[in-house]
Amino acid sequence: GVARQDRGAHHVERVQMAEHPQKSLGAIGPSGAFTFVSSAYPERITDPQITRLSGFLDAIHEHGITSADKGFMMQKDFSDKLHHLSVPPKAAQKQEAFSGQQMLDTARIARKRIHVERAFRRAQEFEILHRRIPILQVDLWGMIFRICCRLTNYQPPLITDKATNAADTDAKRHKSAK
Repeated sequence: GVARQDRGAHHVERVQMAEHPQKSLGAIGPSGAFTFVSSAYPERITDPQITRLSGFLDAIHEHGITSADKGFMMQKDFSDKLHHLSVPPKAAQKQEAFSGQQMLDTARIARKRIHVERAFRRAQEFEILHRRIPILQVDLWGMIFRICCRLTNYQPPLITDKATNAADTDAKRHKSAK
């Protein structure tokens, strides 16, 4: 069926904080505004671990759609929440080229991923994130980063391209027609 709400795309982004690398998971909506930002986690945490620990799975809506990159293999976790995880298709064994639909799906998800990366980059432009933070205050950095992400929601929308939304709608129509 057609999703009631498209959460945009979500992406685990590694953010560098001086000499203490951290990871945060973020989700953006159709306009490019952050709809979810996790706490910061140690760099060595896996994408599935951060997704489960951050509460993201509790924040998603039934019958929604979340787009992610190819390596993000958590379909069961999302389907248990009655939520669709959209990842680029993989080529079947001995398949020489993607079908037309596989190419459209890959391009649609890639467009969303670019916007997630742009949203994280926009948040990382805040000067406060480039200051040296004492090791005893590393836990504060995660809160500061989340605030910076939320502050970007007051900037002009990242995504205003109606053609991108129209292409996504056309892809959904084409998929449901099958």
